[in-house]
Amino acid sequence: PPTDPKARDYEHKRRSETVLAQVILKADGIDPTGDDDARNARRGLIKETQAILSRLDQAAKS
Repeated sequence: PPTDPKARDYEHKRRSETVLAQVILKADGIDPTGDDDARNARRGLIKETQAILSRLDQAAKS
């Protein structure tokens, strides 16, 4: 991560927004009605994405 606090904050926001737009919002568009495999895959994707966002938050704070 950048050492400059402003640059670090900018990168954190940019990467978080990218993850949200590219993964979370697209996953929200998946309709797994009646398909347990799709539902479980979507749930796993969301959990993994949330973990990545948490790591980004931790990196931004350090």
